[in-house]
Amino acid sequence: MLALASGLIAPESQAVLFYVYTENLAALRNHLLASGVADAGEYDREVPVRRSKLWGTANAAGLVATIRHPVYMSKGEMRVEDLDGYTLLIGQLE
Repeated sequence: MLALASGLIAPESQAVLFYVYTENLAALRNHLLASGVADAGEYDREVPVRRSKLWGTANAAGLVATIRHPVYMSKGEMRVEDLDGYTLLIGQLE
């Protein structure tokens, strides 16, 4: 999936987002939490203020948000920030 960036992209900021899919989103989230990935709570991409104090901090690597159900992904999606600072959005397959 490709999408238009909302602003300028600086190569050093790793301003890229990966969108991937899974067959069992809830099980994947539970597995990540059981493996030591920090629970960052809610992340709402429509609101520019990140609701969890963990998002956007130096400790923001290795975080998983709660599952949300936006209009374009009614089965659910979650946001994950990996150890390198990359953002993954993971959607539930039909």
